[in-house]
Amino acid sequence: MATTHRMRPPVAALAAALTAALTAGAAPAAGPILFTKGVMVDVKGEDAPSTGKVVEKIELIACPGEFEPFSLAIHGRAEGGWRCGATDLRSEGGEVIPGSAVVTALVRFESTKGHLGEGSRVKDFVLNPQVRDVALTEGKTAWVWLTVHVPDGAKPGRYAGRFALTAEGGEKVSVPLVVRVLPVKLRAVPGVQFALLYPAAFGQYHTAKTRAERLPEARKLYRQLKDHGMTCIAPKGSDWPYKPGQIDGLAACVDLAKEVGLTGPVIWYMSAMINGVKGGRLFKHYDGKCDNWSEQRDLANLAEIVKTVQARAKEKHWPEIVFATVDEPGTQTEDLKIRELRLKVITPKTLKVLDDLGVRGCITVSEPVDDRHNKWRVKEPDELRKLWDLSRPYCHIRIYAYGCPQGKTNLAAEKADCRKRGHEMWFYNNAAIMGRDRHCARLYWGLWGWKVGAQGITAWTYPGGRSVQFELAREGIDDARYVATIEGLIQDKRGTPAAREAARALLDSLRASIKLDANGSIRNWAEASAAITHLGRPPAGRKTADFAALKRRMADAIESLAK
Repeated sequence: MATTHRMRPPVAALAAALTAALTAGAAPAAGPILFTKGVMVDVKGEDAPSTGKVVEKIELIACPGEFEPFSLAIHGRAEGGWRCGATDLRSEGGEVIPGSAVVTALVRFESTKGHLGEGSRVKDFVLNPQVRDVALTEGKTAWVWLTVHVPDGAKPGRYAGRFALTAEGGEKVSVPLVVRVLPVKLRAVPGVQFALLYPAAFGQYHTAKTRAERLPEARKLYRQLKDHGMTCIAPKGSDWPYKPGQIDGLAACVDLAKEVGLTGPVIWYMSAMINGVKGGRLFKHYDGKCDNWSEQRDLANLAEIVKTVQARAKEKHWPEIVFATVDEPGTQTEDLKIRELRLKVITPKTLKVLDDLGVRGCITVSEPVDDRHNKWRVKEPDELRKLWDLSRPYCHIRIYAYGCPQGKTNLAAEKADCRKRGHEMWFYNNAAIMGRDRHCARLYWGLWGWKVGAQGITAWTYPGGRSVQFELAREGIDDARYVATIEGLIQDKRGTPAAREAARALLDSLRASIKLDANGSIRNWAEASAAITHLGRPPAGRKTADFAALKRRMADAIESLAK
């Protein structure tokens, strides 16, 4: 991967060079070559332009308010530093998307610490939007992630400008940049929430002083969650150790979430406050671990916490607070006594307290319904399921692990049980954030969730900044929002009958192209993406996904319906 450095040319000279670059033309003889491999494929330092498509024009589609990315590879033909920049984008009607809405970020590979310490490290390509200067080496390729944020009030139409690289000596490489703005804003996906599990905005051991100190960074975190399509927060309990009436940490998180527009239900992981956290030898360093569980005391404390929270929520007009009392109760397999305590006692009894008080509780469900992971530490793969059955009547939101339940149960069976009891079925798939399967990130957060009727899509944990995987999670959520927008326009009887019929046919073909296994999962996300983006009929010899082509189809449907 090419390295970067900060250039410091005189401001006037740089401004003149950039202006010249953005208004003209062809690359100099030794200028860099711009090419793209699409947003789904990583760019390597040794990549040649022949591994992608040479960029003669950057063409994007977006709705008002949408973030739309473009992956740009810059191949050096000589040593030198270049600065990225864009002009204002103008429509024929004189409307403007300012050049400042076009953000370029250098991409580099690193390990990020995240907000939960060492255990949440994510190794991925990360984006640095503060650096716009690229140091090129002959024969090597640098990677730049370009994002256009279309203003909320942008009018529909074709907006055109230029993207350019300007060298220290004034040489330039410039290509047209065109954004087709659609005539409607993207709709929310009805009845579905998106969240990252347990990023600690203010930290576990906080005071009024540290909350004030961390507020700017916490606000940045929550804004980033919002910009990446999240609708609600799932904060880790930050009011430990429990003191009667003290919920200042929760209040800080909820108030900040409301401020930035994360207004969905709050999944509050407050297990430490009632001594329900994983314990035993493997988790002896955890706060509020279940080794200290006292049934009479901790159930009474839970009831008091609920009443305190509900009073504060009513006073401050908070969104619903959902109480997550246990995380993965079946993982305590190295200590059978503790595992039984969490599955047989803590989980069902805390959930029943919540149910009796008229509030909703949730847990993350992994080993109780998953034979493959039971076998990891348990000799009898079915032994946890009967213990999980004790909690079924009271678990209002079940967040199933690895994207789907497996083993003797499956997605259809669990979904039917949720429907019968009036419960919600959510999912978490950590590989969709912490891994580098780009197709998993996009499909899991988007079209897979639409196909299975998920009511919540989540993953653990926050990657500590903008990563390529996190960017594609947002693109997946946007895919689902494009579907929701088309469905909404059809329901509103927008467009002609013929346009509605064509849009329905598109969605039917799209749904049919999403093939699931018996557990309701997708085993090879890349192969599934290729089939889905070509609506089940990839052209001969084409085995790669083309999300841009699928987006053009959906954009055409939206414009047809919106006329």
